[in-house]
Amino acid sequence: MVSPRERVLMSLAHEEPDRTPCDFWAEPPTMRRLFAHLGHSDEERLLRNLGVDVRHVSATMPPEREIGGGIRQNMWG
Repeated sequence: MVSPRERVLMSLAHEEPDRTPCDFWAEPPTMRRLFAHLGHSDEERLLRNLGVDVRHVSATMPPEREIGGGIRQNMWG
């Protein structure tokens, strides 16, 4: 069985893994809703259950700001 790490490294080396590596990324509000739906808040458990191969290194992101009318703006606009 190929590990997620091996799968990603094979792809980066232009070798053919058992399947295409999977990535997942969601903004905090989406993650909160997903965790509420699943009944837990363990991100690693979620990624493993979804078969996600890629792990992201967290960086400090600027906080969201209230624009008005219940709309918030994040670093992406």
